[in-house]
Amino acid sequence: MSKTISSWVLAFLLLLTPICAHANGENDEITDPIQVMEAQEILYEFNLKVGPIDGVIGVRTREALSQWQKRNGYSKTGELTLKVFDHLRIASVGNDYVWGALSISTNRGWGASWNEKSRREAENKALEICQRNSPTRHQCTVVAMYLPRHLIDHYDMNFWLSAIHCRNSHGIGGSIGGGKSSEAAISYVFKRLSRFKKEQCQLSTVIAIDGSHLK
Repeated sequence: MSKTISSWVLAFLLLLTPICAHANGENDEITDPIQVMEAQEILYEFNLKVGPIDGVIGVRTREALSQWQKRNGYSKTGELTLKVFDHLRIASVGNDYVWGALSISTNRGWGASWNEKSRREAENKALEICQRNSPTRHQCTVVAMYLPRHLIDHYDMNFWLSAIHCRNSHGIGGSIGGGKSSEAAISYVFKRLSRFKKEQCQLSTVIAIDGSHLK
């Protein structure tokens, strides 16, 4: 009799197992790779350094989650709970951003894009141009920036990116930086390259992320 009861209990527990495995509470951390990849993609489009979009919650993904939580007034846990995932999804709906990007290589090659609808489009286009202008594709690095479109259209706000290359007897260098004006962007990059004298440097390009530098 006891053996029969044990068999029924075991069968009942086996039936419950898949239900319990999927019944996550809002504070349980998500581990499903598809949901993790979706969260990583959203964080990436918020211009956070999320690391590879691979469905694995690594150190860089947790750092990106913490930055997003701090930026939006949530507790900095770095955990992708169901509650955080839902808030990420809601925050990403209906966003209308203007993106621009600059990519540079150490051999003075560069590429730029502006007035793009996503970070991925902006970065890919700038990288593609830089790689065409560089001996080796891996030399190109890229920086992207965005603003909500309504701030550009109705409040005349903008963001500028500049790229500067330098060379002296000790080596070569280059950097990308941004600011609220072309002058601010250029000044910021020169500060980052302070180990070079200004006469050893050359401004490669400066762009407005909405393309207004063309006017």
